[in-house]
Amino acid sequence: MEPSPGTGTLLYVGDILQVRLNLEGDEASAASAFLRTDLNTSPEKHQHVIERVEQDVPPFSAGWHDVPMKKAGKNAFEINLIAYQPGYYEFKTFVKVGDATHWQSGENASVTVHPLKWRGRNSIYCAFPRQFGPYKNLEQAADRLETDEVLGLEDNDFTVIPPSGKLSDLSEVLPFLFNELGIRIIHLLPMQETPTHYARMGRYGSPYAARDLRNINQAYCSFQTDGTPDLQFREFCARVHAFGGEVFLDLAVNHLGWHTDLLNSHPDWFVRKPDGKFVSPGAWDVTWEDLVELNFEQKAVWKYLAESLLLWCERGVDGFRCDAGYKIPTHVWQYVTAKVQQIFPDTLFLLEGLGGSWEATEQILKTGGMQWAYSELFQQQGTETLYSYLEHLDMTCSEIGILANYAETHDNNRLALKGKEHVQQRLALSALSSTAGAFGFTNGVEWLATEKIDVHGSSGLHWGNPDNIVPWIRRLNDLLQCHPIFHGVARIIPIGQLPPDVLAFFRRRGDESLLVVMNLHPKESRDVVLPAEALEAEESEFQCLLTGKEVDLGEQLELAPQSVLCFDLKQAGGRLSPEETTNGIRQEEEALRLRGLIGELWGETFDLDGFDRLLDAVRDRGWKFFLAAASKGRPENAARMAEEVRNIAEVDIFLGVSEWNFSRADRVHVMSTAQFLYLEEEVPFRAELVFPDHALDLYTFQDFNNGHYVAFARVPEGPLTIEQSQLERSTATGDEAPRWVQTHGQAIAFDSEPQPVSLCFRPGEIQPDHHFLLSNDSGSYTFLPISPRTVTSKYDAFLAANFHPTAPDERVVLIKRVRMWLFTPMGTYPLSQEYLSEFRRWPWPTWIYEYRLPEGALRIQEQVRLSPEEHVAWSILSWDAPVLSDVALILRPDVELRSHHRETKAFLLNEAEFAGQYQKLNDKQGIGFQRQVSDELWMVVHVNSGEFHSEPEWSYNIRHPHEASRGQESVCDAFSPGYFSIPLDTLKNSAALVCAVVGPGQAHHGFRSSFPGDGEFAEPQNVQHILARACTQFLVRRDQLRTVLAGFPWFLDWGRDTFIAARGYLAEGFVNEVRDLVFAFARLEREGTLPNALSAESDANRDTSDAPLWFIRVVEELCDEMGWEKLLAEAGKSDVPLEGCVRSICDHYLHGTPNGIYCDPESGLVYSPPHFTWMDTNYPAATPREGYPIEIQALWIRALQFASRILGRSDFAEVAGRASKSLVQLFWMDGVGHFADCLPARTGTSAVHAGRDESLRPNQLYAVALELIDIERAQKSVIQTGRNLLIPSGLRTVANRPLSAWPWVDHAEPPNGFDPMNPYAGRYEGDEDTSRKLSYHNGTVWAQLLPLWVDALLFAFPNDVRAVRLGQSFMRTYEEELRRGCVGQISEIFDGDAPHTSRGCAAQAWAVTEVLRVNRRLSTALQEIRLG
Repeated sequence: MEPSPGTGTLLYVGDILQVRLNLEGDEASAASAFLRTDLNTSPEKHQHVIERVEQDVPPFSAGWHDVPMKKAGKNAFEINLIAYQPGYYEFKTFVKVGDATHWQSGENASVTVHPLKWRGRNSIYCAFPRQFGPYKNLEQAADRLETDEVLGLEDNDFTVIPPSGKLSDLSEVLPFLFNELGIRIIHLLPMQETPTHYARMGRYGSPYAARDLRNINQAYCSFQTDGTPDLQFREFCARVHAFGGEVFLDLAVNHLGWHTDLLNSHPDWFVRKPDGKFVSPGAWDVTWEDLVELNFEQKAVWKYLAESLLLWCERGVDGFRCDAGYKIPTHVWQYVTAKVQQIFPDTLFLLEGLGGSWEATEQILKTGGMQWAYSELFQQQGTETLYSYLEHLDMTCSEIGILANYAETHDNNRLALKGKEHVQQRLALSALSSTAGAFGFTNGVEWLATEKIDVHGSSGLHWGNPDNIVPWIRRLNDLLQCHPIFHGVARIIPIGQLPPDVLAFFRRRGDESLLVVMNLHPKESRDVVLPAEALEAEESEFQCLLTGKEVDLGEQLELAPQSVLCFDLKQAGGRLSPEETTNGIRQEEEALRLRGLIGELWGETFDLDGFDRLLDAVRDRGWKFFLAAASKGRPENAARMAEEVRNIAEVDIFLGVSEWNFSRADRVHVMSTAQFLYLEEEVPFRAELVFPDHALDLYTFQDFNNGHYVAFARVPEGPLTIEQSQLERSTATGDEAPRWVQTHGQAIAFDSEPQPVSLCFRPGEIQPDHHFLLSNDSGSYTFLPISPRTVTSKYDAFLAANFHPTAPDERVVLIKRVRMWLFTPMGTYPLSQEYLSEFRRWPWPTWIYEYRLPEGALRIQEQVRLSPEEHVAWSILSWDAPVLSDVALILRPDVELRSHHRETKAFLLNEAEFAGQYQKLNDKQGIGFQRQVSDELWMVVHVNSGEFHSEPEWSYNIRHPHEASRGQESVCDAFSPGYFSIPLDTLKNSAALVCAVVGPGQAHHGFRSSFPGDGEFAEPQNVQHILARACTQFLVRRDQLRTVLAGFPWFLDWGRDTFIAARGYLAEGFVNEVRDLVFAFARLEREGTLPNALSAESDANRDTSDAPLWFIRVVEELCDEMGWEKLLAEAGKSDVPLEGCVRSICDHYLHGTPNGIYCDPESGLVYSPPHFTWMDTNYPAATPREGYPIEIQALWIRALQFASRILGRSDFAEVAGRASKSLVQLFWMDGVGHFADCLPARTGTSAVHAGRDESLRPNQLYAVALELIDIERAQKSVIQTGRNLLIPSGLRTVANRPLSAWPWVDHAEPPNGFDPMNPYAGRYEGDEDTSRKLSYHNGTVWAQLLPLWVDALLFAFPNDVRAVRLGQSFMRTYEEELRRGCVGQISEIFDGDAPHTSRGCAAQAWAVTEVLRVNRRLSTALQEIRLG
């Protein structure tokens, strides 16, 4: 087998594991060969390790699977597998011949896969923040710390700690470290709090004697009233990331300092000697007395370590140097690294194993989840020793893991003590022998600092020393960054037979080759002739990559003392071309990244035939196009995928890729689980996806196509937070660090399968705005918070009744609420959320309360009902109780008598006279009270058992937070005539409170008091059932026919709302109801106009240009359902001139209506006066839309097309054709890819000469959904509105982006407080005229618009299952909405800005019915596609 059994291979994500099996004899012809491996199963293995520790799951071998190998010649088999999941894996081959299985002899071979992020450019700067304080510039600082004054204070028991460098000090030098030195990784010595008095050793205390692995040393932080140490550390990490850098944190993982609080709270977490004393760890025959050793036999310590590392990752740390990590058992590291890498998969672990055995280091690198370990190169001297160690370095880095070459560490004497040339040579040796460029040095090396670092003190760095090696380090780092040898695994090949003190070796990877030659002698030169076989190139003249020296390698070389030469043998002349080499490295990484993603999507065995063509396609078009192609499904091979990528159009990107960027953080991003979440910015950024039960750190990289920075992921169903931080500027200049800006975006992903929605709530789930609605066919309602006995709005009412006998009219609040208590001899307890165990919406709103009494458990059920036909509301109480005495329910109704739009103010009333209107019922009448509420009506409130106690009481200043948020009067008063007491009788376990409005001739005790049955109100089974139930609540009587209330609690019947809602009623089968409402409005048609809004019998408000056109649209759909002849016949029976109504509307629109609507003869389009569309806010006029609004044109064209068919009017067809051409010619804007919202014009101005409102609004979707637009433009319109307007449960009314001009400059002055160039307003709250009206149609989200968008989506992408699935996913956003606000209903509007709080009417008819309709349409569309 190749690789041989027992050997290892180090790969990076995207590399190919090649395995070949050679057989002997004739068995190959009849054999089948397989590879058994656990490759790419690290997520499964991590989860298993975690479950073993946290749930005591029995161990088993996770991830193993068999892969068939392919024939490769007569006696050989081979397999190429994509390595795409970082981790350590093993494999072995076996052969089957007949029933016999033959395994490869020897140990398993292994493969270690590292994250692509760490493949190169890994130069490390080890920084001790303490040293960047006031002593930074000193050559020797020790004398400053131990002065006579300091020692004198200590003699008198004072604690003296000199000033320390801070993170802010280190931040100041970051531009130098990144821009001048060219490093990538900042390695911080431990950041935890050190001892200041107790068990302190040295002047400052050791950073390795941490108080807690999680805290931050406040000595490193600046006191700020607005910034915690945690925040300051996060900001430091963000600044490092802004330079494209990474942060490593040094952690002493096997011990803490004696001052740790954990010794008190968890003494069992620490190791003790047999005599009970705690153990201090040590190494190299040294015991560190200021430390106490952690006990890793305790699993709680494992979890503590893992949680600590996760916290540091959240703060911004990218990797950990694990000090004394070899002292922790491998199985502990398996758990810790699994916990961290499950959330932060690219986290790097660097093992410090210098005090332990090589076997321990090897085992932790292989199976402990770590990738790097400390190299011991810095301790090796002399050519013989170095050659031996280079061989070890080569073997380890190519088979097991990376050994990071630190030229100098904080534990060793300074290199500069041996001179400048010595420092340069040791740095070069460490850098040029590094794998993946993993090369490090300690702060001060660049300034030739000579004072040894004292972790208990603060040594000088000699910062700014004019005699320095900054240029040398920069050249080394440039070489590591730009040369392919230092990206990935390159072999180290020593060159022997050279003079003493001469060290030479090759670095080789593929066809790349470097030659390194150095003279180790500190004083003497050496002459050397390289062996002939060492010269592979035809040329012999080369230029040193470090010094620029021209050398003929075929001649004798004269090496100065401690000199270093480095030559690129592939390039004669030897000069680096940074752009070319960097570009080549990027191309390599692009290929690896692409292969890694292919493996992740389609598995390790995916056919890579044609991969180069696919790579070219991705480079040409970009990653977004690849993801869009991938969303279509698994291709046959890479060549086929290349064709898909080439053929991808913008529409495919939209359907398969959900794009998010920094600018979209103001909204909740909606996507389908079938899409890729794709993040793209022009500047570097970092991103983490936070899910309810886990998090995922995203790897960002530069797109080869456009240079933008991107990241992407597939996400599961549910909510997530996108934590993103990015550069405000792409580069730093001078000493100024680039600014790193952070943001948090919310997103939610759905699959396409609807889920059951429960309308049951536990107390902790109930929110202050949770309400329920009951209504009847007169428009009376019960509208109350779910939280018992609370009030949030003036519209909250136990009973608000419509007194008009035949038509919808304003409701009158009769009972605001009913307060209830449980009275016992030991105390009185409210029926409130404190004692609530459950609320259920169906079959009726029901609360379950539980009380623990001395006699036993008491369970009380409260249920509210409303008569479907009469003004009668019930509160039904039942109980399941032990035998009780002197226990009763107390019920106190709070009454009002006012329009539901107003407030009761006691000080404006004669309180005594008002109270006197409520009269106690006599014994014959019942138990309760009554009041006359109109000339002919009385309100009666009574119970069917118990007593009524006349005890008047006013409640003053009841708060209405809902009105407060709307800038309205926010308090009111209410009166209670008395209270009811109902004994809890075990023989009779129920009672009812009834509120009824009765008319003349009805005895007060004779009104209907039976309860509506439960059958027709059973629990809905799914979302469609809930919506169907909800839509019935808006259907009310108007005379003998039907109409639709636009919304509860405050709207009456509006023309356009009724007709738009009618489409959903038709889809749900309410044909007769829709017929009746069409007939009802047909009777109200006058000269081409219909009512905009009705109020009882008044239909005077006819300021609408869309209601008559929506009426014709509904007639057309009703005609499709019933047939025109049948519809006309039924209209005739009801004396409804339906045909004449359609004709009148079209003729009057064509020639002009009394209210100013007319058809422009030049364009065929309809002129609409200001404020005549659904965006009709006026006074102030934020959306006048005077002229030619786009949705009016769409409705007009469809109305003409229908009327021409049923009426035989060719003139209508001609105008429709002219208008259709004008619609595209005048509204479409090629430059922005969407339609104008309106052509602003004064009356008399032709649309051809009108202006153009270029704001992106959803109204253009009506033209698409009504199928009047060509497919190409329809797709662009849907994509633009989807990307810019769509949020959960609706669309914004305008995009959040500036305009080039105020389109209504000739029509109206912009209202005060309104910015016409930036019309978007994200919150609907505050005063009506100065705030809410301005935002109502300028950013506020409307619930009926998402179904409209899905309608348009289905037309724009016909017979495309991806579009149907996407529509289903987005429509599922209403599932959560049904559990918010008014449960089982959908709100009118939402804030445009996240979190998109519900606003406006709590239950809106057209929102409910449009969701119902489009859900039906989606189901039908999917069935049609499946049937072919």
